[in-house]
Amino acid sequence: MVEAGPFARAFLLLIVVPLTAAALVQALARRHRSGAVIKRTVLALMGPAMMATLFTVVASQASAVGDSARQLLVLLPICAGFLVRLIPRLVPRELGSIEPEEATSSSRRERGPAVASWWAPRPSARG
Repeated sequence: MVEAGPFARAFLLLIVVPLTAAALVQALARRHRSGAVIKRTVLALMGPAMMATLFTVVASQASAVGDSARQLLVLLPICAGFLVRLIPRLVPRELGSIEPEEATSSSRRERGPAVASWWAPRPSARG
């Protein structure tokens, strides 16, 4: 039988505590200057912390991937197929047709986010 204790503890430490801390910092930032400083500092450290986490996870699995390289070669055609399907969606069709005023416009609300066009499904050529 699975024990609930470790799952409850992990839930508390990994989800409840960080969410509570974030809510407290945001509330403090609205009321006090020190809260705003803490908020800016935490936001500035978020990127480096995520990079360190990713590095740690990748480094912990590097030897396992190296030991299983021959078995993983079977996955290369699947990855290649995925990239062949993904690359046309990453490169906008209108890449060469950007007008100068559109390229320098500071109002993004009217046009929407730049990445939205490549994520949306393209209309079928069949009509």
